[in-house]
Amino acid sequence: MQSFVNIILDLFKDYKTYALSLFVAAGLARIAWEGFKYKNADESERLEIKRTIRNTVVWFIGLPFALWLANYLYTEAMKLVK
Repeated sequence: MQSFVNIILDLFKDYKTYALSLFVAAGLARIAWEGFKYKNADESERLEIKRTIRNTVVWFIGLPFALWLANYLYTEAMKLVK
C-alpha cells in the first residue's frame, strides 16, 4: 500500500502545479461567464446564478486548495517519520 501511495504522490508532484492552476483558471473563467450573465438577468435568474457561482467557488477553487493542503500535510508528516 505504501508503494502505491508513493507512486501516486510522485505523479501528482510532477503535474501538481499545472493541474491545480488549470483547475482554478477554469473556475475563474466560469465565474466570469456567470458574472456576464448576471448583468442581464432578472431577479429569479440572478438567484440561480448566485447559487452557481457559489458552487463554482467551492468546486473549482476550494477543491484544489484542499488537495494541495492534503498533499502538503502528508509530505510534512512523512518528513517527521523519516
